[in-house]
Amino acid sequence: MKKFTILNLIIVFFLAFSFQSIGQTVEFFDDFESGTDNWELTGDWGLTEEYSYSTSNSMTDSPDGNYAASLDTYCTMANGVDLSDPGILSAEVSFWAIYDIETSIDFDWVKVQASDDDFSSWADIGIFNGEGNLDPWIEYSYSLGAYIGSDNIKVRFHFHSDGGYEVDGIYFDDFSIVSSDVDDAPPFIGYNNPPTFYEGSVEEFDIEVELIDVSGISSATVYYTVDDGDEMSVEGINTEGNTYEFTIPTQDPGSLVIFYIEAIDDSEANNTATSQDYKYIAGMYWYYDDPEVTFYSNFLAGGGAAVVFTLPDNVQLVTGLIRNYEDQSTPPNKDFMFHVWTAGANGPEEDMITPFSVTPAATPTNPNPMTVVDLRDYEEDLSGISGDVFIGFTVPEDTVKITMNDPFANRSFILSGGSWALAANDFHFRLITTSPSTGIAPIEKSEVFAMVFPNPASDILFIESNVGDISAIQVVNTNGQIVYSNIVNTEKTQIEINNFAPGVYFVNVETEKGIKTKKIIIK
Repeated sequence: MKKFTILNLIIVFFLAFSFQSIGQTVEFFDDFESGTDNWELTGDWGLTEEYSYSTSNSMTDSPDGNYAASLDTYCTMANGVDLSDPGILSAEVSFWAIYDIETSIDFDWVKVQASDDDFSSWADIGIFNGEGNLDPWIEYSYSLGAYIGSDNIKVRFHFHSDGGYEVDGIYFDDFSIVSSDVDDAPPFIGYNNPPTFYEGSVEEFDIEVELIDVSGISSATVYYTVDDGDEMSVEGINTEGNTYEFTIPTQDPGSLVIFYIEAIDDSEANNTATSQDYKYIAGMYWYYDDPEVTFYSNFLAGGGAAVVFTLPDNVQLVTGLIRNYEDQSTPPNKDFMFHVWTAGANGPEEDMITPFSVTPAATPTNPNPMTVVDLRDYEEDLSGISGDVFIGFTVPEDTVKITMNDPFANRSFILSGGSWALAANDFHFRLITTSPSTGIAPIEKSEVFAMVFPNPASDILFIESNVGDISAIQVVNTNGQIVYSNIVNTEKTQIEINNFAPGVYFVNVETEKGIKTKKIIIK
């Protein structure tokens, strides 16, 4: 263990004197010149002399070079700080850092997390992601106002890497927690369930957040715009304790809503906190994929990709979502031709609208976003839709890249050599529609626990459950006769139907959630 140097003592004394003279107290400080006893480390976390902000050492996730793949490791304060003194009105954690982490928070990241119960629960207060940020050192500060009054506040660094592409990692130095007898900290905004991939609502959109401040909350407001229109606002309702609820009014399906949360505390300074922007698209939201990215795939000129959606009666398609991919190591995406197809026996069949060109949203700094395709101008052609419909793209030239995951839904199809075939993986394509015009209650995605496809079908019928094993399957014709029955006890199965007479059939799929009946057409 290295000795605490005279320079270190001078720095700590200067900091303590400066902070305390203006009502601040250094509750914790570590410049990593005296070992790692202040921290509990997992994985490869440790000290390094390769980089430092002050003196010789800094803390890093990977002292010996690039970090490894498929890691979840932690650097956690060994002992918490006590902020329970009634005279403490604000506190913050600060440190200097540089980092080199694979771009995209879906791949690799370091999260800064705080807790007052030894991480039985915690809040994400900061995140690091992005390559080539090893110079200059930058100071980062985060409020700990949500933990004023607690006596065991700890901060940790959570490092995560995916299965491939590793770079240098993060380095941090001169870590401190400082408290103050003045409330100069903005409120804590805890929004635990923000919309992801534009998922919204058919009706009103409810927002529930936790707003915490030692001085109380003076005002809580959500500001929002609809399709880049004028900014509007709704006030929050304090429902219980620190919980506030906001309701954005019902919007027309397909409308893009962008909103943020503002909270002002009740101190003399009226400290103000503002959240990041969040986005959703109004309407019924349909998807069957696991959004985790396993890998990406290139689609070359002449190729294409599609996903089949099974819809209730009489809806209008308002938005398509295609998740593209791009990074620094591959050539850029070219524009693709977006399609909406009818369902054939073995994949997409006829175009329902004239295909049009779309530019993928992915960039090297935002590698795998959803590309939004607005379909509201095609109301005449895309209204009154029922049953199976495909959305996807074809590639007119060069390359288009998309993300995918291991197969579960088996609703993804690939165009190759002019023919469609079932893909080996699930593509991240999604669809937003209106509610059924027949008065049928909207079907939430969680209710779609049995999938039967394709529809129409001619050779093989695929059946899957997303709530556990299928216990039994029956196929019944329009005369009520059982033409097929089988005990299954697996999540996925298939039926050869090439000997069935053409016509309409009803497939009964029994799972632990009950029996789901699907009407299909056999050609």
